[in-house]
Amino acid sequence: MNMKLEKFVFALFAVAFLSCSSDDLSDKEDLQIVDEITKTNTIADEVAKALIGKWQLVREGDKDFSTSGIYIEFDAEKNVICEYGVGTENYHKVSNNVIFEDDWTSTENKLTGHIDFPLSIEETRFLCSVEGEQLVLLPDCGMYYVMDPTKYFVKVK
Repeated sequence: MNMKLEKFVFALFAVAFLSCSSDDLSDKEDLQIVDEITKTNTIADEVAKALIGKWQLVREGDKDFSTSGIYIEFDAEKNVICEYGVGTENYHKVSNNVIFEDDWTSTENKLTGHIDFPLSIEETRFLCSVEGEQLVLLPDCGMYYVMDPTKYFVKVK
């Protein structure tokens, strides 16, 4: 085999090898992305299960809200029923779907991420944290608050 032909075959082999190895890298990156999405969806499903039940608003910021009569109840189909004024003549309830964003994380016994449902006219998107029998909703609608709007709930059912 002459020298020019050997160089050509070597160059052809090198190009073929490099193109295959870069495909392997992109396949690995694609698998990592799929793994991350799967992990996030699994955590969101875990959160949806952890939220199932009835929760009572007990505090907003540093104010006691345990007698406010505000309850939220999540079901297995990712719906929520918000009850306002329970035990009063101003009682009313509203049912909505809950949207679970794809930013959920799990650390020890705490699940954190964003959910979206209308709890009030101004508050629809929340940074949500679930840990055992406690649920914390921090409004995250791009507004600034004079007072702490963080809502603390305890599981009652």
